[in-house]
Amino acid sequence: MRPPRRAVSTAVIAVAVIVLLVITGGAAYYIGTSSGPTGTTTLVSTSTLTNTATTTATTTATLTNTATLTNTATLTNTVTSSTTVSTTIVSTLQNQANLAQAECAKVTNNVCLTIYSTMDTGSWTNDFAPLFYQAYPWAQGKIQFVALSAAQLSTKTISEYQAKAVQADVVEGTIGPYYPNIVAGAIQNYSSPLIPQLNYSKGDYDKNGAWTVVFQAPTDIVYNPKVLTQLNLPVPTTWADLGNPIYKGHIDFQTGTNLATTGSTFYWLYTQMGNASWTQLMKNIAANNPTIASSGGAVTTNAVTGQVPIGIGSYNDYLTAKATPGANVAVVTPTPTLENPAVAGIAANAQHPQMARLFIDWWLSPSGQSATAASGRTPYNSVLAQSLGLVPPGIPAVNAWGNDITTVFPNANFWASVYRNFFGG
Repeated sequence: MRPPRRAVSTAVIAVAVIVLLVITGGAAYYIGTSSGPTGTTTLVSTSTLTNTATTTATTTATLTNTATLTNTATLTNTVTSSTTVSTTIVSTLQNQANLAQAECAKVTNNVCLTIYSTMDTGSWTNDFAPLFYQAYPWAQGKIQFVALSAAQLSTKTISEYQAKAVQADVVEGTIGPYYPNIVAGAIQNYSSPLIPQLNYSKGDYDKNGAWTVVFQAPTDIVYNPKVLTQLNLPVPTTWADLGNPIYKGHIDFQTGTNLATTGSTFYWLYTQMGNASWTQLMKNIAANNPTIASSGGAVTTNAVTGQVPIGIGSYNDYLTAKATPGANVAVVTPTPTLENPAVAGIAANAQHPQMARLFIDWWLSPSGQSATAASGRTPYNSVLAQSLGLVPPGIPAVNAWGNDITTVFPNANFWASVYRNFFGG
């Protein structure tokens, strides 16, 4: 069971978004209100915030929890060169919104966008929907959000596509369970025009438009310090430490066969170590009889309860657990931080393609990324993620799959069988 999600202060997010907007030049299209400890801060037209450090500093000063974000004056030099970028982004979103609104007005069943996602329903209801509806009030109540397991994400999307009864418009999940949809032809290509404006790395979007990274899942070694002390065990500090026989019977992780948190970590190690050394490490870890946890979130839960005190977990789950009073939990993040990407795309034969395009564009924008942060997930934009403490501080981050997504995932069965041979599951 996943721990209760960690709330991120909306006041902190509001200021962090201002910083992000200054850097990306996207200042003119975040309109929102957030409640801070000293009152309410309303960002009515953030185009007024793009040309001065003074406004940002003033807003920050009223929010007592945002001390880490106060040194934004050094960022203001980027604003002038960002004016053209900002204008382009605003124009792109507005043009797509016009098309989407016209499409939405024609629906007869009051649903003009259906989203299939491995996120929980609460994240949609509490974090994403309010900001999306704030930007596009005409869509209020006309979006259907369907929360699915990783396995359901591909089986449901593919079966509906093959039956010519497509229900989804937008499909989102980590790249492992998402990719079978592409192989089956159940995803259409759409390259958001915002990608070149938002400094996306080439490995973080499909060149044909089948997917774009919308948030990241940083990986760590999570552990229960109290239990390790009781067992007289040292804290593991590297991935290789998990092969040390002193940890036999004390490790768990999510199955590697779904190419998610565990699979991505082990794959990155493969690219760094070479086959012989990597194979030996996998054998050493397997010899420690690791428990295969029921889910990624369960790894952190098991560490907190002490049931299995060491695991390969998600940094976001750790932050959620740490926020629980009295929780015995800590993490080590070997450098670099390995991130497993969550991606989104548009279903083939989607009934509402214009709305789907608008939602993808919005999710990439600072407003959509702030919704991601509010849900406790790590935004793709590293500036926002670092400002909100949603990635391990001071440790460089890399996509665990590198540029190999288009070679690994069409051959997913091969890697799944490799992990199954080592660990079962």
